[in-house]
Amino acid sequence: MTSTILVNGNIQQNKTNIAYNLIDGNNNVTMIWNYDFTSCENMFYNLSNIKEISFKNFESSKINNMKNMFYKCSSLTYLDLSNFDVSLVTTMHRSFSDYNSLLSIDFSNFNTSSLGIMEGMFYNCISLQTLDINIFDISLVTNMIDTFFNCKSLTQINMENLNAKSIETMRGLFYGCESLKSINFSNYDTPSLTNTQDMFCGCSSLESLNLNNINTALVTSTQDMFNRCSKLKQLDLSNFNTKSLINMKGMFYGCSQLESLNINSFDTSSVEVMEGMFGGCSSLISLNINHFNTTSVKDIDRKYV
Repeated sequence: MTSTILVNGNIQQNKTNIAYNLIDGNNNVTMIWNYDFTSCENMFYNLSNIKEISFKNFESSKINNMKNMFYKCSSLTYLDLSNFDVSLVTTMHRSFSDYNSLLSIDFSNFNTSSLGIMEGMFYNCISLQTLDINIFDISLVTNMIDTFFNCKSLTQINMENLNAKSIETMRGLFYGCESLKSINFSNYDTPSLTNTQDMFCGCSSLESLNLNNINTALVTSTQDMFNRCSKLKQLDLSNFNTKSLINMKGMFYGCSQLESLNINSFDTSSVEVMEGMFGGCSSLISLNINHFNTTSVKDIDRKYV
């Protein structure tokens, strides 16, 4: 069966890329039926003039790939995916990346039980202000690299109750989220996590951060993890297990208002790089690093600052 699309009241047959030939004079697209497709990869890629997409009667139960689906749809402000069946989707790699005008998305009925990749999912969504993904099932997700990268208008995110047991990398997860004031990971157990590099880098409005239950036993790099978190005044990392850690370069660099830092539990016996670790931490009142083992550090003259 050939997929059938309704555009401006007229049924059209689409034989190639679903969206390219299906835009009406008002830059609106209405998807009403799509039986054959299992992939939505690049479906609306770079269609920067589209103002509205309706999936009201769109058949999506066979879709397994949403990679780059709305990538660079820079004119859309709202997207209703409440009727979208994503139960078989395994990747949402950059699904909404560079979606510059996006203000909100309705994910209300999302079943993401098959999802494994969220890399760059909301990358550079510079207008997005609030986001609630607590409904997401991320129990199979391994990759959250740059998921919210440069979402610089994001002031609130609700993701406290997600199952993060399979996540291997959170590198750049909130990189450049300069409007976020608080993030709560208190319910997170991350036994598979290996990389937190740049995780909160550039979160310059962040005042509260709860990482009490995060599991870092396998993490090898925390480079620039809190770099330029210039509003943080206290940070308790006493629960961190750093036995696998190799790279701590710039970990707290530019945390200019940080007064209290608890890293008493840090095991640095395997750490090779500490350059700039506390650079620019001009407000620290006291810091206990007497227990630091620096025997593995490659350039001892450049450690810390």
